[in-house]
Amino acid sequence: MRCRGLLLLSLVLALGCQDKKPDGSAPAASTTNTPTGTVEPIGPGPKVATAPPLAGTIDGKEFRPTDISLNGIREMAFVMFTVRDGADETSIHIPVPLKEDEKAGGKEWSFGGKIDDPPVTILRPGKDNRVDVFGQDYTVTVKLKTQTREAVEGEIDFVATKPPGTNLKGAFRAKFIRSPTAPLGPDDAPCVHGKIVLKSPKKTEKLAAGFVGIGSDGKPSSNEALLQVSIGQVMHTAMPNPDLPSQLSVLASTGETLLYRHLNMPPGDYVVYVRRDTIMSDWKRVQIKAGELRELDFTIDPANTGEVVVTLPAATDSSETSLALVPLKADLPDLGLGSSQYFSVATVKMGETSVKVSGIPAGKYRAVRGTDEAEVEVVAGKSVSVTLGPPRK
Repeated sequence: MRCRGLLLLSLVLALGCQDKKPDGSAPAASTTNTPTGTVEPIGPGPKVATAPPLAGTIDGKEFRPTDISLNGIREMAFVMFTVRDGADETSIHIPVPLKEDEKAGGKEWSFGGKIDDPPVTILRPGKDNRVDVFGQDYTVTVKLKTQTREAVEGEIDFVATKPPGTNLKGAFRAKFIRSPTAPLGPDDAPCVHGKIVLKSPKKTEKLAAGFVGIGSDGKPSSNEALLQVSIGQVMHTAMPNPDLPSQLSVLASTGETLLYRHLNMPPGDYVVYVRRDTIMSDWKRVQIKAGELRELDFTIDPANTGEVVVTLPAATDSSETSLALVPLKADLPDLGLGSSQYFSVATVKMGETSVKVSGIPAGKYRAVRGTDEAEVEVVAGKSVSVTLGPPRK
C-alpha cells in the first residue's frame, strides 16, 4: 500500500482575527512577472506593485515552500507552507477565520501582536519538532485574492520573534482542500463517505481510511488517508491520488466524530476499509456508479479482537517479507496478483521465526508469508497459534 505524507490541522485556540475589506482595486487584465517585484502590463497601462516571490527563513535558515495548501475545517482554515526533504518536513501553519461555507477569494486578515491572537504552528525535523508561536510573538497579514475549486492565490507577510530569524513573505498559489464536513455535491461524485465509530479509544489513535479495487475501465485504483488522531481534537488529513489528481481521500476528527471521504473515485468494484495501528479493522465491498454518493459507516471494537502468534519456516532469502491475514470467505472483489498485501499485518525481519500480532478482528483468515500459508481462526480476547507451511495441493 502506498504511503503518503500527512497534512495535520489542530484547532487549539479560538480566533481573534479581524477581517479586512479588500481595497477594491482592479488587477491588470493581462500581466507578466518581472524580477523587480513589479508587474509589467502587456499593452498600455501603469506599472502595478505586486508581492515578491515567496521566500523566508526559520531560525535564520532559508525556507522556500514547495507545497502550499489552504485546508478548511468548520469555523477555521489553515494556510500551510511546507518543504519536504525525504522523510523530513518543515512547515508553517497560519490559521485564518474562514468558515467552510465561505468563499476564500477577496478575503484579507491582519493579526498578531496580542496574547489572545491564535497561535501559528511551526514544524521542523528533530526531537522538539513542533513550536507554537503565540500572538505576542508574531505579526501576519494574509490576502486571498482568487479562488477556484482546486486552488487559491494570495499573498503573505509573516514575521516572528520566536523562534528568532523567522519570516515568510511573497505571493503564493495554494491547493484548496475543503473542510471534511462541508456539504457534498455532484462535483464530488462518485464518492464513498461516512462515520468511523471507535469504541474504547486510546488517547492517541493511528488510523487510516482507504479503498482498493478495479475501476469499470479495468484499471486498478487505490488511495489511503493516514492520521494520528488525538481523540477529542479537531484535525484532518487529505491525500490526493498520485495516479488520479482529481481523486482525494480525507480522514478527519471533528472533536466528537471521526469521518472519512473518498471523493471522485472512478466507478468500479472496491473494498473500502479502515485500519487501526496498521491492522485492517473493518471493511466493506462496494460497487459504485458514476454520479453516486454512497454513505458507509464503520465500527472498530477492540473488545472483538484477538491475538495471533505465527510460526514461520526459514526464509529462502535475506530480505524483509510481509505477513498478511486475508479474510476467508469474505465478499471481496478480484484485486489481482499480490492482493494479499492489502491485508498485511506485520513486517517479518530476517532471521525471525515467529511473529505476534494483536488487534485482529475475530474471524477466519488465511495467514500468508511468501509461498507459505495456513488457515487460522482468531477468537476475541484470546491468543491463538498457527504454523505456516507450503500450500496444500
